[in-house]
Amino acid sequence: MAGHGHEAWSSTIGDQMATEHALLAPLSEAEREQLVVLLRKVAPAAESEGSPLMPSVD
Repeated sequence: MAGHGHEAWSSTIGDQMATEHALLAPLSEAEREQLVVLLRKVAPAAESEGSPLMPSVD
């Protein structure tokens, strides 16, 4: 990605990426792997009760 495309991506995703990094930084690699497993179990259950956690990418 170059120039304006990278700027647009960064302005949209950059804040979210920084927030996620700050939340995950204290976790060890093993803890991050455990979190991924747990989130993969929780997300479908939460979505079955309401709207999707992530918007569709069409």
